[in-house]
Amino acid sequence: MKKFVLVLISILGCSGQSSHVPIKSFDGVETIEVSVEKIRLPEGFSISNYSFLQGNLSGLYITPNFIDSGNVLLKYDQFSNVCCAKLVGVLNEGKGPLEMPNVSLSGKNYLDESLLFFSSSAQKFIGIDSIGNAKEFKLRDKNISQMGFSVTQSSKYLAYSLQPMRGGAVTNILRIIDLEKGTIVGGVPLRVPIGYEPAIRNQVFSMASVPNGFAVSFVGDRKFFIVDYSGTIKNEIILGESDPIGDPYKISRPQHSASSRPYIYKMEYFDNHLIVLMSEGIYILDGENYSPIKEIKPFFNGEGVSGILDFTIADSTFFYRIGRGDIFRFPYSAIK
Repeated sequence: MKKFVLVLISILGCSGQSSHVPIKSFDGVETIEVSVEKIRLPEGFSISNYSFLQGNLSGLYITPNFIDSGNVLLKYDQFSNVCCAKLVGVLNEGKGPLEMPNVSLSGKNYLDESLLFFSSSAQKFIGIDSIGNAKEFKLRDKNISQMGFSVTQSSKYLAYSLQPMRGGAVTNILRIIDLEKGTIVGGVPLRVPIGYEPAIRNQVFSMASVPNGFAVSFVGDRKFFIVDYSGTIKNEIILGESDPIGDPYKISRPQHSASSRPYIYKMEYFDNHLIVLMSEGIYILDGENYSPIKEIKPFFNGEGVSGILDFTIADSTFFYRIGRGDIFRFPYSAIK
Protein backbone atom coordinates (compact mmCIF):
# COMPACT_ATOMS: atom_id res chain seq x y z
CA MET A 1 0.00 0.00 0.00
CA LYS A 2 1.25 3.47 -0.86
CA LYS A 3 1.65 5.76 2.08
CA PHE A 4 1.70 9.53 1.60
CA VAL A 5 3.22 11.77 4.25
CA LEU A 6 2.56 15.46 3.69
CA VAL A 7 3.94 18.47 5.51
CA LEU A 8 2.20 21.79 6.07
CA ILE A 9 2.46 24.30 3.24
CA SER A 10 3.16 27.02 5.79
CA ILE A 11 6.47 25.34 6.62
CA LEU A 12 7.71 26.07 3.12
CA GLY A 13 6.82 29.72 3.43
CA CYS A 14 4.51 31.53 1.03
CA SER A 15 6.14 34.92 1.38
CA GLY A 16 9.70 36.18 1.77
CA GLN A 17 11.99 35.03 4.56
CA SER A 18 10.78 33.13 7.61
CA SER A 19 11.04 35.59 10.50
CA HIS A 20 11.88 32.87 13.02
CA VAL A 21 14.77 31.43 10.96
CA PRO A 22 18.01 33.45 11.07
CA ILE A 23 20.05 34.01 7.93
CA LYS A 24 23.33 32.11 8.07
CA SER A 25 26.08 34.70 8.22
CA PHE A 26 28.96 34.78 5.76
CA ASP A 27 30.87 37.18 8.02
CA GLY A 28 34.21 35.75 9.04
CA VAL A 29 34.05 32.90 6.52
CA GLU A 30 37.52 31.80 5.49
CA THR A 31 38.33 32.51 1.83
CA ILE A 32 40.49 29.91 0.11
CA GLU A 33 42.13 30.82 -3.19
CA VAL A 34 42.98 27.89 -5.44
CA SER A 35 44.84 27.67 -8.71
CA VAL A 36 43.04 25.52 -11.27
CA GLU A 37 43.91 23.82 -14.54
CA LYS A 38 41.72 23.56 -17.60
CA ILE A 39 40.79 20.30 -19.26
CA ARG A 40 40.70 20.64 -23.01
CA LEU A 41 37.77 18.63 -24.31
CA PRO A 42 37.50 17.45 -27.93
CA GLU A 43 36.78 20.18 -30.46
CA GLY A 44 33.08 20.98 -30.65
CA PHE A 45 32.14 18.84 -27.64
CA SER A 46 29.12 20.18 -25.74
CA ILE A 47 27.90 19.21 -22.25
CA SER A 48 24.23 18.69 -21.40
CA ASN A 49 22.41 21.38 -19.44
CA TYR A 50 19.98 18.81 -17.99
CA SER A 51 22.22 16.09 -16.58
CA PHE A 52 25.25 17.90 -15.23
CA LEU A 53 28.62 16.63 -14.02
CA GLN A 54 28.67 13.67 -11.63
CA GLY A 55 31.71 12.08 -10.02
CA ASN A 56 32.80 9.36 -7.62
CA LEU A 57 35.88 7.25 -6.95
CA SER A 58 35.55 5.62 -10.37
CA GLY A 59 35.85 8.90 -12.25
CA LEU A 60 34.13 11.97 -13.70
CA TYR A 61 30.95 11.30 -15.70
CA ILE A 62 29.82 13.72 -18.39
CA THR A 63 26.51 13.72 -20.25
CA PRO A 64 27.00 15.06 -23.78
CA ASN A 65 24.47 17.52 -25.15
CA PHE A 66 24.07 15.28 -28.19
CA ILE A 67 24.67 11.55 -28.61
CA ASP A 68 28.41 11.12 -28.98
CA SER A 69 29.55 8.20 -31.19
CA GLY A 70 26.56 6.18 -29.99
CA ASN A 71 27.09 7.09 -26.33
CA VAL A 72 24.71 8.97 -24.03
CA LEU A 73 27.17 9.04 -21.11
CA LEU A 74 30.95 9.42 -21.09
CA LYS A 75 33.69 9.14 -18.47
CA TYR A 76 36.74 11.37 -18.35
CA ASP A 77 40.05 9.61 -17.90
CA GLN A 78 41.70 12.10 -15.58
CA PHE A 79 44.97 10.21 -15.72
CA SER A 80 45.39 11.18 -19.36
CA ASN A 81 47.16 14.36 -20.45
CA VAL A 82 45.24 17.46 -19.32
CA CYS A 83 45.64 19.10 -22.72
CA CYS A 84 43.97 16.21 -24.51
CA ALA A 85 41.26 14.76 -22.31
CA LYS A 86 40.25 11.21 -23.10
CA LEU A 87 36.49 10.55 -23.02
CA VAL A 88 35.36 6.94 -22.83
CA GLY A 89 31.81 5.78 -23.61
CA VAL A 90 29.96 4.37 -20.58
CA LEU A 91 26.31 4.02 -21.62
CA ASN A 92 25.26 3.27 -25.18
CA GLU A 93 22.23 4.73 -26.89
CA GLY A 94 19.54 2.07 -27.14
CA LYS A 95 16.67 0.23 -25.49
CA GLY A 96 18.49 -2.86 -24.25
CA PRO A 97 19.96 -3.70 -20.83
CA LEU A 98 22.25 -0.95 -19.52
CA GLU A 99 21.32 1.22 -22.50
CA MET A 100 19.34 4.46 -22.70
CA PRO A 101 17.93 6.57 -25.51
CA ASN A 102 18.93 9.67 -23.53
CA VAL A 103 20.05 10.89 -20.11
CA SER A 104 17.62 13.44 -18.72
CA LEU A 105 18.70 13.87 -15.09
CA SER A 106 21.37 12.63 -12.72
CA GLY A 107 22.18 12.55 -9.02
CA LYS A 108 24.54 11.23 -6.37
CA ASN A 109 24.16 9.19 -3.19
CA TYR A 110 26.51 10.65 -0.58
CA LEU A 111 26.53 7.40 1.44
CA ASP A 112 28.37 5.19 -1.05
CA GLU A 113 29.09 7.70 -3.85
CA SER A 114 26.87 5.77 -6.26
CA LEU A 115 25.54 7.82 -9.17
CA LEU A 116 22.09 7.82 -10.77
CA PHE A 117 21.26 8.57 -14.40
CA PHE A 118 17.61 8.82 -15.45
CA SER A 119 16.12 8.55 -18.94
CA SER A 120 12.71 10.16 -19.38
CA SER A 121 12.20 8.32 -22.67
CA ALA A 122 12.89 4.86 -21.20
CA GLN A 123 11.46 5.66 -17.74
CA LYS A 124 14.39 3.95 -16.08
CA PHE A 125 17.46 4.64 -13.96
CA ILE A 126 20.96 3.30 -14.39
CA GLY A 127 23.15 3.46 -11.30
CA ILE A 128 26.95 3.43 -11.33
CA ASP A 129 28.73 2.51 -8.11
CA SER A 130 32.04 3.80 -6.80
CA ILE A 131 34.05 1.22 -8.74
CA GLY A 132 32.20 1.76 -12.00
CA ASN A 133 29.74 -1.16 -11.99
CA ALA A 134 26.31 -0.39 -13.49
CA LYS A 135 22.81 -1.68 -12.79
CA GLU A 136 19.34 -0.48 -13.80
CA PHE A 137 15.80 -0.26 -12.49
CA LYS A 138 12.51 0.98 -13.92
CA LEU A 139 10.41 3.83 -12.55
CA ARG A 140 7.11 4.42 -14.30
CA ASP A 141 6.24 7.97 -13.33
CA LYS A 142 5.80 10.33 -16.28
CA ASN A 143 5.38 13.30 -13.95
CA ILE A 144 9.08 13.51 -13.06
CA SER A 145 10.18 17.09 -13.62
CA GLN A 146 13.00 17.75 -16.09
CA MET A 147 14.09 20.87 -14.22
CA GLY A 148 17.61 21.21 -12.84
CA PHE A 149 19.13 18.77 -10.36
CA SER A 150 15.78 17.36 -9.33
CA VAL A 151 16.58 13.72 -8.60
CA THR A 152 18.86 12.08 -6.03
CA GLN A 153 19.21 9.07 -3.76
CA SER A 154 20.04 8.95 -0.06
CA SER A 155 20.52 5.52 1.47
CA LYS A 156 17.73 3.31 0.04
CA TYR A 157 15.44 6.28 -0.64
CA LEU A 158 14.95 7.99 -3.99
CA ALA A 159 13.67 11.58 -4.17
CA TYR A 160 12.61 13.38 -7.30
CA SER A 161 10.79 16.54 -8.30
CA LEU A 162 7.32 16.37 -9.84
CA GLN A 163 5.68 18.46 -12.52
CA PRO A 164 2.41 19.80 -11.01
CA MET A 165 -0.70 19.11 -13.09
CA ARG A 166 -4.12 20.68 -13.34
CA GLY A 167 -6.99 18.55 -12.08
CA GLY A 168 -5.21 17.46 -8.92
CA ALA A 169 -3.40 14.45 -10.42
CA VAL A 170 -0.11 15.72 -8.97
CA THR A 171 -0.36 17.94 -5.91
CA ASN A 172 3.18 17.47 -4.59
CA ILE A 173 6.45 18.96 -5.74
CA LEU A 174 8.65 16.22 -4.31
CA ARG A 175 8.16 12.47 -4.04
CA ILE A 176 10.21 10.05 -1.92
CA ILE A 177 10.26 6.32 -2.65
CA ASP A 178 11.59 3.39 -0.62
CA LEU A 179 13.46 1.52 -3.34
CA GLU A 180 13.57 -1.77 -1.44
CA LYS A 181 9.81 -1.86 -0.87
CA GLY A 182 8.82 0.01 -4.00
CA THR A 183 6.45 2.27 -2.07
CA ILE A 184 5.95 6.00 -1.79
CA VAL A 185 6.86 7.05 1.75
CA GLY A 186 6.73 10.83 1.58
CA GLY A 187 5.98 13.96 -0.36
CA VAL A 188 6.17 17.74 -0.09
CA PRO A 189 3.08 19.72 -1.17
CA LEU A 190 2.87 22.64 -3.58
CA ARG A 191 4.01 26.08 -2.50
CA VAL A 192 1.66 27.80 -4.97
CA PRO A 193 -1.71 26.23 -5.88
CA ILE A 194 -2.15 24.82 -9.38
CA GLY A 195 -3.47 27.47 -11.76
CA TYR A 196 -1.99 30.33 -9.72
CA GLU A 197 1.15 32.41 -9.97
CA PRO A 198 4.06 32.47 -9.33
CA ALA A 199 3.92 28.85 -10.50
CA ILE A 200 7.64 28.79 -11.21
CA ARG A 201 8.27 28.79 -7.45
CA ASN A 202 7.00 25.21 -7.36
CA GLN A 203 10.08 24.07 -9.27
CA VAL A 204 12.84 22.26 -7.41
CA PHE A 205 16.14 23.21 -8.99
CA SER A 206 18.87 21.83 -6.76
CA MET A 207 18.75 18.75 -4.58
CA ALA A 208 21.44 16.76 -2.76
CA SER A 209 21.68 13.57 -0.75
CA VAL A 210 22.59 14.34 2.89
CA PRO A 211 22.65 12.27 6.10
CA ASN A 212 19.11 11.11 6.97
CA GLY A 213 17.46 12.87 4.05
CA PHE A 214 17.78 15.45 1.31
CA ALA A 215 18.74 19.11 0.87
CA VAL A 216 16.20 20.78 -1.45
CA SER A 217 16.26 24.25 -3.01
CA PHE A 218 13.66 25.90 -5.25
CA VAL A 219 13.88 28.36 -8.11
CA GLY A 220 13.99 31.88 -6.71
CA ASP A 221 15.36 30.85 -3.30
CA ARG A 222 18.65 31.61 -1.61
CA LYS A 223 17.78 28.97 0.95
CA PHE A 224 17.30 25.24 1.11
CA PHE A 225 15.32 22.80 3.22
CA ILE A 226 16.47 19.63 4.93
CA VAL A 227 13.79 16.99 4.30
CA ASP A 228 13.81 13.58 6.00
CA TYR A 229 12.83 10.29 4.39
CA SER A 230 9.17 10.73 5.34
CA GLY A 231 8.96 14.09 3.57
CA THR A 232 8.98 16.12 6.81
CA ILE A 233 10.97 19.34 6.66
CA LYS A 234 13.43 19.25 9.55
CA ASN A 235 15.33 22.47 8.95
CA GLU A 236 15.42 25.61 6.82
CA ILE A 237 18.82 27.06 5.93
CA ILE A 238 18.70 30.66 4.72
CA LEU A 239 21.81 31.88 2.88
CA GLY A 240 20.47 35.22 1.67
CA GLU A 241 17.40 37.08 0.45
CA SER A 242 15.02 35.01 -1.71
CA ASP A 243 12.63 36.41 -4.28
CA PRO A 244 9.27 37.08 -2.58
CA ILE A 245 6.38 34.75 -3.39
CA GLY A 246 3.52 36.83 -2.04
CA ASP A 247 -0.14 35.87 -2.24
CA PRO A 248 -1.08 33.48 -5.09
CA TYR A 249 -2.84 35.19 -8.01
CA LYS A 250 -4.32 34.23 -11.36
CA ILE A 251 -3.40 35.48 -14.83
CA SER A 252 -5.44 35.58 -18.03
CA ARG A 253 -2.63 34.76 -20.47
CA PRO A 254 0.30 32.30 -20.15
CA GLN A 255 2.75 34.93 -21.39
CA HIS A 256 2.01 36.89 -18.23
CA SER A 257 3.43 34.12 -16.04
CA ALA A 258 5.78 35.27 -13.31
CA SER A 259 9.49 34.73 -13.86
CA SER A 260 12.28 33.85 -11.46
CA ARG A 261 15.71 32.30 -11.60
CA PRO A 262 17.69 29.75 -9.61
CA TYR A 263 20.22 31.13 -7.11
CA ILE A 264 21.48 27.81 -5.75
CA TYR A 265 22.81 25.95 -8.78
CA LYS A 266 24.04 22.75 -7.19
CA MET A 267 24.73 21.09 -3.84
CA GLU A 268 26.86 18.05 -3.06
CA TYR A 269 27.62 16.43 0.30
CA PHE A 270 31.23 15.29 0.62
CA ASP A 271 33.73 14.75 3.42
CA ASN A 272 31.15 15.66 6.11
CA HIS A 273 30.44 19.01 4.46
CA LEU A 274 27.76 20.35 2.14
CA ILE A 275 29.28 22.20 -0.80
CA VAL A 276 26.88 24.78 -2.25
CA LEU A 277 27.31 26.53 -5.59
CA MET A 278 25.37 29.79 -5.59
CA SER A 279 25.21 32.64 -8.06
CA GLU A 280 27.44 34.49 -5.58
CA GLY A 281 30.13 31.81 -5.32
CA ILE A 282 31.08 28.37 -3.98
CA TYR A 283 30.70 27.78 -0.25
CA ILE A 284 31.56 24.92 2.08
CA LEU A 285 29.01 24.44 4.85
CA ASP A 286 29.35 22.50 8.08
CA GLY A 287 27.79 19.07 7.55
CA GLU A 288 25.78 19.16 10.79
CA ASN A 289 24.46 22.70 11.33
CA TYR A 290 24.96 23.90 7.72
CA SER A 291 26.76 27.10 8.70
CA PRO A 292 29.12 28.50 6.04
CA ILE A 293 32.75 27.94 7.01
CA LYS A 294 34.71 28.48 3.78
CA GLU A 295 34.41 30.22 0.42
CA ILE A 296 36.31 28.87 -2.59
CA LYS A 297 37.88 31.38 -4.98
CA PRO A 298 39.27 29.66 -8.11
CA PHE A 299 41.98 31.36 -10.16
CA PHE A 300 42.96 30.38 -13.69
CA ASN A 301 46.19 31.83 -15.12
CA GLY A 302 46.24 34.30 -12.24
CA GLU A 303 42.75 35.68 -12.88
CA GLY A 304 39.62 35.16 -10.82
CA VAL A 305 36.99 32.81 -12.25
CA SER A 306 33.30 33.68 -12.65
CA GLY A 307 30.28 32.12 -14.30
CA ILE A 308 30.59 28.66 -12.72
CA LEU A 309 27.46 26.62 -13.51
CA ASP A 310 28.20 23.18 -12.17
CA PHE A 311 30.64 21.13 -10.08
CA THR A 312 31.29 17.69 -8.65
CA ILE A 313 33.99 15.79 -6.77
CA ALA A 314 35.51 12.70 -8.36
CA ASP A 315 38.33 10.67 -6.84
CA SER A 316 39.48 13.53 -4.55
CA THR A 317 39.45 16.02 -7.42
CA PHE A 318 37.15 19.05 -7.55
CA PHE A 319 35.77 19.64 -11.07
CA TYR A 320 33.70 22.60 -12.18
CA ARG A 321 32.20 23.74 -15.46
CA ILE A 322 31.79 27.07 -17.24
CA GLY A 323 29.55 27.16 -20.30
CA ARG A 324 28.98 24.01 -22.35
CA GLY A 325 32.56 22.92 -22.94
CA ASP A 326 35.03 24.25 -20.36
CA ILE A 327 35.91 22.04 -17.38
CA PHE A 328 38.49 22.96 -14.76
CA ARG A 329 39.94 20.99 -11.87
CA PHE A 330 41.98 21.23 -8.68
CA PRO A 331 42.78 18.74 -5.89
CA TYR A 332 40.15 18.66 -3.15
CA SER A 333 42.97 18.67 -0.60
CA ALA A 334 43.63 22.32 -1.54
CA ILE A 335 40.44 23.41 0.25
CA LYS A 336 40.45 21.05 3.25
